[in-house]
Amino acid sequence: MTTTAEEKPFAEEALALADKEMDLAFAAAVLDAQEHPPVLSAEARTIQARLQKAEDALDSSKTRVDALTCRGGKSERLEERCSR
Repeated sequence: MTTTAEEKPFAEEALALADKEMDLAFAAAVLDAQEHPPVLSAEARTIQARLQKAEDALDSSKTRVDALTCRGGKSERLEERCSR
């Protein structure tokens, strides 16, 4: 916390530098996690496979719903959405 007006620019610069340092550290951690993913246990691999299967089924269902919705479209808003 600054006590004089003279210190304020230094304090603001220190805060900006600390914020940038935190951003860089976070980005480095994300990159490290992407480059070195954890080794999954057999149970975790089973769960991951089930999750992927469920996500694929959801995507398929969404595609089907969109197709059926567009097939019966009457409103302008729906026609706009289906023309994309």
